[in-house]
Amino acid sequence: MTGLVLESVSVGGLHDVSLEVPGGQVVCLSGVSGTGKSRLLRAVADLEPHGGSISLNGAGQRDMPKVQALHEKYSDNPDFVILAMNVRDDNKEMAEYWAEKKYTFPT
Repeated sequence: MTGLVLESVSVGGLHDVSLEVPGGQVVCLSGVSGTGKSRLLRAVADLEPHGGSISLNGAGQRDMPKVQALHEKYSDNPDFVILAMNVRDDNKEMAEYWAEKKYTFPT
């Protein structure tokens, strides 16, 4: 599969997380403080020990240099403030923001 694949990933208090994100797609993790969003992203970036497997475009984490893995998989923007106060509107606002930037995601 082209894209990001998590299979039975366990990190911190998160257990057995499986997810497939096709290349070119954007996914938003949202939730209250302390639910594991940042910890899961650190595992995806190979910055936190974890169980299970994570691959990008068919290559496992251990198959690519850490710098490449960070560039291709991880984007954290804690300073991006959205005031809509609900998940649907927040995600729409974020999608519109990135569409204006005309950012192309690696596939």
